[in-house]
Amino acid sequence: SEEGALLAARIVGGLRTIWLTSGRRAECMRFGKTILSLIDEKRYPKVVAPLMRALVQATQSKEIFAWAERASAVFESIDDRLAVALLQSHVGAIRRRAGYFAEAESAMQKATVIFASGNFPRKMPYAAFLHNRLTLRIDQGRYEEALADVSEGTAISRALGDDDALTWMFLRALVDLARGEVASTI
Repeated sequence: SEEGALLAARIVGGLRTIWLTSGRRAECMRFGKTILSLIDEKRYPKVVAPLMRALVQATQSKEIFAWAERASAVFESIDDRLAVALLQSHVGAIRRRAGYFAEAESAMQKATVIFASGNFPRKMPYAAFLHNRLTLRIDQGRYEEALADVSEGTAISRALGDDDALTWMFLRALVDLARGEVASTI
């Protein structure tokens, strides 16, 4: 029934993190695709949005780009600009790992513009974006910009109570290593 499909969509969207962190992506995809086929996404975009996020994050094939485009339209229809920015950041990271740097840069630029609007607090979602952007900048040889992202990410982590900010220390070491400054990475 429609009510059952809507409830199932809420469950799958809500369990996204559990499926992703436990390595059960195929199960998430199977349930998500089946449920999505039963829901009118134009009529219920707020229910479909978390389900679409789950499908994008669970996809490990080139199909991700079609899912991301579809998800972006849903997020834009409900005016969830933060979700659009994070989606673009995620797609940019995937494109970077595949070696499509121009496409990765385009996706990161879209996310950058949204975050630059000033409507979002500089917290963990923004830090996740910075992480993705700085790895692209390392690959592009844009080390000073990557270091600026590291500094900003470190400040966010510390402001949120992570006094060590070990992830950002590691990322700083990656930038230094890429720049050939091996001694500072030890």
